[in-house]
Amino acid sequence: MPGCRQYELKLPYPDVSGEPEPRTVALLHEDYAGIVSEMTALNQYMYQYLLLTEAGYSFAQTLECIAITEMRHKELLGRAIIRLGGNPTFGTTDAYWCANLVNYVQDPRRMILVNIQGEYAAIYNYRCHIEMIPNTSVQQALKASLRKRTEK
Repeated sequence: MPGCRQYELKLPYPDVSGEPEPRTVALLHEDYAGIVSEMTALNQYMYQYLLLTEAGYSFAQTLECIAITEMRHKELLGRAIIRLGGNPTFGTTDAYWCANLVNYVQDPRRMILVNIQGEYAAIYNYRCHIEMIPNTSVQQALKASLRKRTEK
């Protein structure tokens, strides 16, 4: 989307490679489609975009652009899961992703606060997973996603 280019950080994502790593795949699934995940963020931002567009809020397109960025992060995590021998199903080892993970608050001010809290939680998870994952290519990919998340 041309209107979103201003929100893109032009840094490359490292390629993920390595032998099958079930523990790493499980951690990536948490970032991919867990409680605090790209799947949750993508759907939350899209919900907010749709709601606020209809209400005439000028910053709604910004939320759409953030959703597009989250979709790209989700795609990269899905590819990493496949390359490490996993299946990019929408869930974790405990449960499938569920739409009740989205915060459906309708007040624009509360939306922003909820989004900030979600971003902080995601940053925390990424940092923890970087420490827990031994594969350096996965660490580098997560660090790239973390950089993009903290600089948007």
